[in-house]
Amino acid sequence: MKQAHDYIWSVSREIKIELSKAELWVIISSRNHLEKFHPFCKSNKTVSWSNGSYEDSIEYYGGRILGRKFYNWIEGIGYDLKIGDSSGNDSIVSWRIHEAQDCCTVSITIMPYIFNRGSKIWNFFPFFAYTKPKLSNYLDSVLMGLKFFSEKKEVVAANQFGTHSWFSQQKALCWL
Repeated sequence: MKQAHDYIWSVSREIKIELSKAELWVIISSRNHLEKFHPFCKSNKTVSWSNGSYEDSIEYYGGRILGRKFYNWIEGIGYDLKIGDSSGNDSIVSWRIHEAQDCCTVSITIMPYIFNRGSKIWNFFPFFAYTKPKLSNYLDSVLMGLKFFSEKKEVVAANQFGTHSWFSQQKALCWL
């Protein structure tokens, strides 16, 4: 299986959250956690959530359902997971909590499957012109949702930080 460092094209975003590392870990490692803070998540159903076997699915408001299988669980720090549909085209996502003075930062990195195969030259323009801005916007919304939920203790509403053409409505083209 490819590791995160094997991917050429990735998108990373980060946000500062006024919470301890331990408190953030409780939020992002709990069952069905996306239902609390993910602004495009209609449901986050658990498949398995115990002793080293973590797997769930996310249903977006646009109707798309993707499976998430966690393969690198780093207690108190973060995790790596594969996300995809039944086609076997899985993207890699990494979540990390970093301790800072009086707060933490949380980062999410996505390595989309479609751009990490084939010609690097052929992938350059579509990745930087279209996919990277779309995924950056997506990650910013998810992280703003995590910050909102963590600091205000209120569940995030659907599309609270704006809509996204891949995840808020029916859309055929999505490179995640």
